[in-house]
Amino acid sequence: TRADVLVYTGEALTEPLDVVGPVRLVVHVETSAADTDVTAKLLDLHPGGFAQRLCDGLARLRYRGGHERALEVESGTVYEVEIAMWDTAHRFLPGHRIRLEVASSAHPKFAVNLGSGADETTATVGVVARNVLHHNAARPSRLVLAALPHA
Repeated sequence: TRADVLVYTGEALTEPLDVVGPVRLVVHVETSAADTDVTAKLLDLHPGGFAQRLCDGLARLRYRGGHERALEVESGTVYEVEIAMWDTAHRFLPGHRIRLEVASSAHPKFAVNLGSGADETTATVGVVARNVLHHNAARPSRLVLAALPHA
């Protein structure tokens, strides 16, 4: 794994787990840049080490209110952002583990965010962003998915 990717891996499952429907990640994030992305990937970690990507998504901080207009991003301010990771229908088998990976880039799948807040179609100079993902009682970042009861 890369040093700039947060990796959360659950314990090995003891029985099947069926996840069906929309998946989303709600994060509390702050950045030192004028803009940043937060990407998320849900994976099925097989016992042999293979990590199967199930779904993923990206949120661009300046469009946290929708893509109709950009919102200002203030350095040091914590924002709650929801990342829609699409839908899935997947059975995690016993011995498999649920993995979540969070980063601020997923190029080439998603366009690079230069972090400058400049026009995305003409900007050529990027800035280094220092991003902090908060997860505590006051700012509970969380993965939201639907698990079906197992008969």
